[in-house]
Amino acid sequence: MQKFLKLTTKEISEGIVNKSFTCLEVVQYFIARIENSQRFNAVCLKNYDDALKRAKELDQFINTTVLEPKEVLTQYPLFGVPITVKECIDVENTPTTVGLTTLKNNIVKRDALVVKKLKKAGAIILGKTNVAQLLCYDESSNPLYGVTNNPFKPERSSGGSSGGEATAIALGLSTFGIGTDIGGSIRLPSSHCGVYGPISRKVENIIEALKVMVVTNDEEYESNNMSYESIRNPPVLLRDPYQVDISKLRIALITDNDIISPSKGIQRGLKEAANALKELGATVEEWKLPTSFEKDWINYASLMFSDGMENMNKVSKGSAMNPIASNLLSASSMPNWLLTCFSYVLKLFGQGTYLASSINTFKSLTVRQFWNNVDKRDEFRKLVLEALDEHKYDAILCPSSALPAPTHGLSTYVVPTMSYCQLFNYLGLPAGVCPITMIKKEEELDSERIKKAPRDWILQSFEKVEKDSNGLPVAVQIAARYWREDIVLAIMKALEKQFEEKEDYPPNVLQKLITDL
Repeated sequence: MQKFLKLTTKEISEGIVNKSFTCLEVVQYFIARIENSQRFNAVCLKNYDDALKRAKELDQFINTTVLEPKEVLTQYPLFGVPITVKECIDVENTPTTVGLTTLKNNIVKRDALVVKKLKKAGAIILGKTNVAQLLCYDESSNPLYGVTNNPFKPERSSGGSSGGEATAIALGLSTFGIGTDIGGSIRLPSSHCGVYGPISRKVENIIEALKVMVVTNDEEYESNNMSYESIRNPPVLLRDPYQVDISKLRIALITDNDIISPSKGIQRGLKEAANALKELGATVEEWKLPTSFEKDWINYASLMFSDGMENMNKVSKGSAMNPIASNLLSASSMPNWLLTCFSYVLKLFGQGTYLASSINTFKSLTVRQFWNNVDKRDEFRKLVLEALDEHKYDAILCPSSALPAPTHGLSTYVVPTMSYCQLFNYLGLPAGVCPITMIKKEEELDSERIKKAPRDWILQSFEKVEKDSNGLPVAVQIAARYWREDIVLAIMKALEKQFEEKEDYPPNVLQKLITDL
């Protein structure tokens, strides 16, 4: 039954306030979908009692209020909308653990600010979704909640660290989901699961949620012990994506970031997206970054782990560990001199393509080294923005990942594929992803890739991921200038309209695959 599945958040709210159906009916519908999807293990913490109680309260409000429906929707734009939230985000009276067994009883006493905003707008939290342990790899698996499976192929990863959320949205377990992303943790799972990121099956839902999340309120910030003075008046208000004229945009097309070339299916999907935007009148031109991203990608990782993962090691003490997280922590525990030696040995054993250089990113940095790396990042940002200015580009179109969803357990061996997402974390630019098409059988393997370094473990893992990858979703990534989320969302909306009726559009494919929810 798909009574509420195809409705947007706005249609759900309007239906409830106009008494076309009740909030309780909507919440019960999505709870049933969660219960029928246990084999995917997307929702790890269920908030059913609170959700049902809140649904009844909202129905009672509608039956007794003197407000007109329009007034209700103005005050509560997400009235009765069921959502899910990534496990690492605090929801009152639920544990926040990041997959650590030692934190299973860490019951938080108040909502995170974003949750508070969404609840205030009328949203209902159905549950929390699974994550990568410590939020540090492209899978969502941990000893506390288990493994989340990809909705298209259960033997594949859902991505991470917001993989539970992406799988939940792909399966229609809620209307939209809240995740976090400092290195692709929303965009990679969204790509692997065939949904839009930030995470929804409809771009319109993202726009409506974002309107709520960006509203600043002094009282909210103060009650969350946040310094709100600097953000009381944002430098730029959220612009309206529906006012963006796609035909007037100039879009830079990055087909290869010179770290890892995309697989054949992803190249095709990118070309299809570029052509679709050209048909709408946009100018799309192939473009390369003004300087190689390879060294700066290493610098990005070095900044991420600048404390030598000391804090992660500290909070993980005593917890059962996922093998992936355990290996990362073990590498970070090596003294800097040993990491240098290990890197040299890896080169001798044919691992110079990726692994030898990336192992050095686990080194702890001195204060001087840290700020030198910040300077390198700032110089890279300056060069890229100047190049965008030179060509008057409004946005960038590129892959979201070089490979489709990895097989369970292989995510740390295909880390370079994440570099396409991490480019925009490093630049600090707004970015989102769009599902476009599916990998075809004839696009599975890139035999030329492994020939470059046949002994390289990372390239061997790329080959394993590409093998039997037909039937996995392909997504593209869109980024824009600072404060131009409206352009990102407008391009996402335009691509959605161009592809949503196609047979190989990932949400359409999944709807035929999963018929028992």
